[in-house]
Amino acid sequence: MFKSKLFVGLLGTLLLVSACKKDDDNDGTNNSGDFPQELVLDGTRHGLANGFMEFYPDYGVNSHNLDLFLLSDGLTPHYDADNYPDSISGNGYMVYFEMFSADSTFLSAGTYSMDTTLTLNTFQGAFIAPVSNGQINGFPEQLKTATVEVARNNNVYTITGSGKDADNKDFEFSYQAAITIY
Repeated sequence: MFKSKLFVGLLGTLLLVSACKKDDDNDGTNNSGDFPQELVLDGTRHGLANGFMEFYPDYGVNSHNLDLFLLSDGLTPHYDADNYPDSISGNGYMVYFEMFSADSTFLSAGTYSMDTTLTLNTFQGAFIAPVSNGQINGFPEQLKTATVEVARNNNVYTITGSGKDADNKDFEFSYQAAITIY
């Protein structure tokens, strides 16, 4: 229920500022080359321009909660005085996954599937939300199905996924970059 309230808070700001540690995996080497940085939603392509994660403390189930945010072209993240993301501006799409990893300092490699157990290599909450003028349009609905593949090499993540959104529309995405964890 707390996460649902957090999503409502996203209407005014992107994230609640947390007191979690910062792990700066962004070594400046994106090495994306020809890799497709995109979200394909119901056949329409949207470039993906930014990504970051936010760490939440251990849930007591031998996993660590890392929330993954991917922002499409047209969206710009803004940071507070402590350099934490606190809002966005622009128009586009936000992709969100509440992922559970074996490690708290990075998202572990592997295949993640939708599951409410909060165990390793699962995600509980996930949505793709349209954003207009920096505001999520309405309340983001959870995805119906999804699978996410994560690989990590020299602090550069390769993340791909696919599934169906709440309206039963097909989606897939791919993103490759160094990603900062807050």
